[in-house]
Amino acid sequence: MYETVTIWENFSVQLIDLIALLWLGTAWVGYNMLATKVGTRRGNLLTQIDHYNSVWMNRMLMRENRITDLTAIANLQRSISFFASTSILLQIGLVTMLGYGEQALKVIETVPFAAHSTAFLWEFKIFLLMIVFIYAFFKFTWSLRQYNYASIYLCAAPMPLEAPDTHAEWADRGQRLLTNAARHFNLGMRAYYYGLAIFAWFIHGWAFVAATTLVIYVLYRREFVSRVHNILASSAMPKMLLALALIMAAQPAHAHNVEAYCGKEAREKYIPIAQRREKAVFFHVSSCGRKDSYLLGTVHSDDLKLVEMNREAFNALKTSREAAFEIVADATTQNMAMGYMTLPPEEQRSLRDIIGPKAFSRLSRITGTPLTGMPENFLLRYRPWAAAILLQYPATTSDGVPLDARLQAAAYLSNVPLVALEKIEDQFDVFLTMPEREQITMLHDTLSRLGDINDDNDRLFALYFDQDLWEIARLGKEAFDAIEDPKLRKRLQDDLIHRRNRNMAEAALPRLEKGNLFIAVGALHLPGKGGLFERIEKSGYFIFPAR
Repeated sequence: MYETVTIWENFSVQLIDLIALLWLGTAWVGYNMLATKVGTRRGNLLTQIDHYNSVWMNRMLMRENRITDLTAIANLQRSISFFASTSILLQIGLVTMLGYGEQALKVIETVPFAAHSTAFLWEFKIFLLMIVFIYAFFKFTWSLRQYNYASIYLCAAPMPLEAPDTHAEWADRGQRLLTNAARHFNLGMRAYYYGLAIFAWFIHGWAFVAATTLVIYVLYRREFVSRVHNILASSAMPKMLLALALIMAAQPAHAHNVEAYCGKEAREKYIPIAQRREKAVFFHVSSCGRKDSYLLGTVHSDDLKLVEMNREAFNALKTSREAAFEIVADATTQNMAMGYMTLPPEEQRSLRDIIGPKAFSRLSRITGTPLTGMPENFLLRYRPWAAAILLQYPATTSDGVPLDARLQAAAYLSNVPLVALEKIEDQFDVFLTMPEREQITMLHDTLSRLGDINDDNDRLFALYFDQDLWEIARLGKEAFDAIEDPKLRKRLQDDLIHRRNRNMAEAALPRLEKGNLFIAVGALHLPGKGGLFERIEKSGYFIFPAR
């Protein structure tokens, strides 16, 4: 019925058997390559777990008691041990089947549609299954050994307040170790799926082809579009929202004495910082009869050089009475932020429908890169303005945790109370009240100016490392001036800068009266007319660079 192909003398197989075997090899290797490539670009179960491994390792470094972490690894080891042991049992069963070839062939030939098979081909199929399950055994045991190494690694990791400048590196190595162990376990599981497909070959070559195709479909569905994947992808929010995951404890602050100015004569001698234009990003806020407070200008970046640059700020934070930030990135705030940034559940349209397929396709290509790791199915629920903001964030350079998040984590570990200078709804109000037409204009403008925005980010970081807040203020003005729509430009400048400066100053001033307050806000909110420098000085305080 089917063409026969001679492999060598006295051994020939039907063409369909050869096609089925080649299809298995092509599907196995091809899917592994495709899953790796597409998973890196769009995200799959393994890449989502990689994100959670990063959070896990950073949280582990925040804990002194790591029994929970070791228990989690032990649970993973138990499931892997089960599959490794099962692989051995399957090998025993397959060896036994070799001795019952004739009886098995007679039974199979009674099955409707079963193809005729020779004793040699029967043994070949058995040996192929043995090779597959041996491969799975080695993958499972290597994964198991890596989790053993991870247990040792966790026990060797530094304590929360020990060598904080090494924590990021420890977390990164731990994440890679866990992810590699999970990858090998995943490869072993895939081998089990392919092994099940090979069992169909005992019936017919076409059944083998169909079973292999079904396995590829099932693997793809579960790894890329399953409900579990979508749940993990929607929970793996932009890395900026996983702020409290990272440990960054500071060493005790060194005493820094700044002369407290008292009386009219002292006020007359004081030169406002805007006239001095001193280069710094960290400042003492001094007032007669009060302990100094601190003021730090931040940038939204995960560059680890920022930690070392602001080491004195971390030191001061640890001994402060309380720490004030624009917002406090707790779970409630993060959930509210995501609610504001995404389309409401009753909205039937997606972002693709709102901005058009062409613009969405370009946006998806940009945000789906490994640097941002935004899954397309999550991006579909973003509001246009939120997508524009996402594009303006600088590229990730290390662990994805920005400077202000490290500061908040350090305050938490040092038992320094966290306070918010703004309400999350006030910070988002300008966007929530923005008409959809303006949102789309903002997003299209961002997409068209992406190259200039990236250049501006590079200039911003260069100026920040040079500690030149005055040039940062000029750069911010240039960015607003580049917005073509004058109404939108004025609205954004008033709401994002001036109104927020006023609100933050009003919230900070009563707390400054008690002294020893640590304030960290975006660097652009400090200089300029109506900035925090001016508002704090007008209330009778003196600002000096922390040197």
